[in-house]
Amino acid sequence: MNLKNLSYLIFFACLLLNARPNSVLEHESYMSVTKMDYNLESESFQCEMKLTAHDLEHALKILSGKAVILDKPAYQNSNNKMVAQYLQNKFSTRIDDEKVYVDFVGYEVELNDNIWIYFEIKCPTEWENIMVSNLVLTETFALQQNVTHITKDSITQSFVFNKNETNKTFTWK
Repeated sequence: MNLKNLSYLIFFACLLLNARPNSVLEHESYMSVTKMDYNLESESFQCEMKLTAHDLEHALKILSGKAVILDKPAYQNSNNKMVAQYLQNKFSTRIDDEKVYVDFVGYEVELNDNIWIYFEIKCPTEWENIMVSNLVLTETFALQQNVTHITKDSITQSFVFNKNETNKTFTWK
């Protein structure tokens, strides 16, 4: 290989490495953390989910077929609809074998590229079991793990969901 060809090879390698500084290929692990706290007064779970914003943008781009930028105020209304629909399709619950609605509250993107998604799940007055299905980003990233912590009556139970383990029933008796 002559010097000219080597120069071209190095130039194109540098272009490829710098082409997408916020690429979804930037990290090797994919994880979300969901915290669900039961509020006795409102008879609901107050929930927050933390994940990497560009991972969610990538998943939404695949689903919608168009670029998604979650931290642009001009797109807030359409992004809210997309994130709410995605959450309701990928995160579901059943309380004592009855499906309950996941009510999207909103989201915020932090400067460090984390996104917080807030939602609420209304519960019946008395209940013992909650089955959670967490498929968030598992269709996009094979290594996605979704850590979920559920707290009721000062007792926290946790589970790590992935593409092979998408459902878990938590019981309080």
